[in-house]
Amino acid sequence: MEQKEIETGSAVQQQHYELTFITPMVMHGLNNRMEAEFRTSSLKGVLRYWWRTLQFDKNKNELLEEEEKLFGGASTKYMRKSPLQIHISKPLKGNAKINILPHKSGNSSSGIKENETVTVILQMLKNRPDFEMYNDYFAYFLHLAGMGQRARRGFGACQTAGITWDSIEDFTSSLKSVLEKLDAHDKFTWNSGKSCILVKKTNVTSAHPTLYAVYVGKGKDTFLEILKDIGTASHFGNPRGSLGTTRNKGNASPLWCTVRKIGSRYYPIITELRTNRKKDIGGSYEQDKKIFLEKLGVI
Repeated sequence: MEQKEIETGSAVQQQHYELTFITPMVMHGLNNRMEAEFRTSSLKGVLRYWWRTLQFDKNKNELLEEEEKLFGGASTKYMRKSPLQIHISKPLKGNAKINILPHKSGNSSSGIKENETVTVILQMLKNRPDFEMYNDYFAYFLHLAGMGQRARRGFGACQTAGITWDSIEDFTSSLKSVLEKLDAHDKFTWNSGKSCILVKKTNVTSAHPTLYAVYVGKGKDTFLEILKDIGTASHFGNPRGSLGTTRNKGNASPLWCTVRKIGSRYYPIITELRTNRKKDIGGSYEQDKKIFLEKLGVI
C-alpha cells in the first residue's frame, strides 16, 4: 500500500531545493574516474553524517539504533529502509578537469564545474510527522558542509536561493535559527559578528565527532581564492598531522572547511568537530589548529 501511494504521488509530501554549486564538485559516477556524477546516495550519506554531529549524548548502540530508524541500515537486529527518499529532477554529470589541490598544480580529477545547478527533492509519506526534521537537517548541511571528494577542503560547496545571507551576522542568525529548530542552539555560546560565531559550552563527551565550534574566515572576491587559501592552510597548518592525514583513513580532519557566498564575497566556513579522544584536545592539535585558522583569516 505504501509503495503504491508513493508511486502515484497521492500520499507523499515533498520539498524541492534548487542547488547551485559555488565550487566544483568531484564525485565518482558509474564510469568511475572518467565522469563525475551527482549521486543521491552520497547526499543521503552526508545528511546522515551531519545528523550524527548533533547527537551529543547517545552511546554507540543508541546512536546506531536511532540512525538506522531515520536513514536505514542493517547493522542492528532490524533491517530498515529509510522513510526518506531523495530524488533529483534530472541527472547531473560532468567531466571537467578540476584541480583538487589548487594551491599546487597537476592534481586534476573529473568533476562538475561551479555554477551548475540541480533540483533535489526530499520526499516521504504524509503520515510521517518528522519530515520537517529532515528538512531542518538539510538546512544545517546547507550552512556548513559540501559534497564529494575534498568536501572537507571546500569542494562541492552548494547554496540554494531559499537560504541566502547579506552579512556574517545574518549567516550567524540563520544558523542559530536552524539549530533552534533542531533543539541544539542552547548548547553553544553565540558570538555574532566575530570570527568564532559559536562554541560549545561544555566539553565533548561523545566518541563520535560532534559539533564543537564554527569559524568564519576572511572573505575574498572569488571562490578560487578561498580554495587556494584552504589548500595553503592544509599544507602549512598541519605539520604534525594532528588535523588529519591521507595515510590513515581513520584520522580524518576535525576541521571541515566549506565555502559560502555571503553578500557579494566568498568566505571560508570552518566547522570544528570533536570527540572525547585526547588527540582532539590540547597539545599539538591546538597549535596546528591555530596556524590553520590564521591562514584563513580567523582572528
